[in-house]
Amino acid sequence: MVLIAGFTKVASRTVRPRTTTECNYDVISTTDGGPILELATTGSGERTNAGRRSQTVQFNKSTAISLLGLMEEAFGDQVHALLPDRNRIGDGPEPADTGQDPVAVDLNWTTNGVIIEMPTLADGTLQAGQTVEPEYDEQSNGEMVDRDRPRQSRPTPAVAKAIEVSAVSYVTDVLERDGWTLARDCQADGVGYDFEFAKGEERRKVEVKGIRGDRLEFNVTPLEYFVARNDPEFVLVAVTSALDERKRRVHVVSREELVGSPRRAIGYRITPLRREQ
Repeated sequence: MVLIAGFTKVASRTVRPRTTTECNYDVISTTDGGPILELATTGSGERTNAGRRSQTVQFNKSTAISLLGLMEEAFGDQVHALLPDRNRIGDGPEPADTGQDPVAVDLNWTTNGVIIEMPTLADGTLQAGQTVEPEYDEQSNGEMVDRDRPRQSRPTPAVAKAIEVSAVSYVTDVLERDGWTLARDCQADGVGYDFEFAKGEERRKVEVKGIRGDRLEFNVTPLEYFVARNDPEFVLVAVTSALDERKRRVHVVSREELVGSPRRAIGYRITPLRREQ
């Protein structure tokens, strides 16, 4: 048996249907307390070992989330039709607060040799000239236009969650290998960044962005942008091709680079102020 550590996309091809067989499954416990989903195929009826276990693979929580995302990417609406909204990853109400610290997710990605170079700290105040005014570029229907590259379809909730989990796990693993200690998980706190890391006297507030493709482009919230402008400890780490171990890359974006980069305003939420009649 083997525990799946990650997924790598290969070239598309067409194959003929192969011999069918049964697949047994079980949810088993591990020594660290985390559940494992185990799938085991059995020998087909034409073989002498018919009914016996043939190949066994195991998935932990992280790779199971990635697998769900890959399944939804492959089958699209067919998977949506089978999954009620309340069971889709990324949808539904927030989990109840148990009072316990969030459990770190480990995807066991191969991160040897990957180094995240943290930018040095500025004095905390960016010069006004470093701020680039946003572009306002939209179609008549209000959707954004990208003249540099055709617009890609928005990932489904399961794919988006798989991208997020993969990027966060990968960045966390790389930083910890480089001697940084996770001091605080802020993903659910709404503070404008995901994590606080410490190394000796140094401290960084890290926002992680997972990107499906290989283009370094992402959205930031108004709060994330505010923290980038005003907090010298802020740094953004983006992971492109987050679901493809063969192409995955880490990009460190300093606060100066983030604030000084071209940006587009994709909309405003308006609450009209009505005059009294």
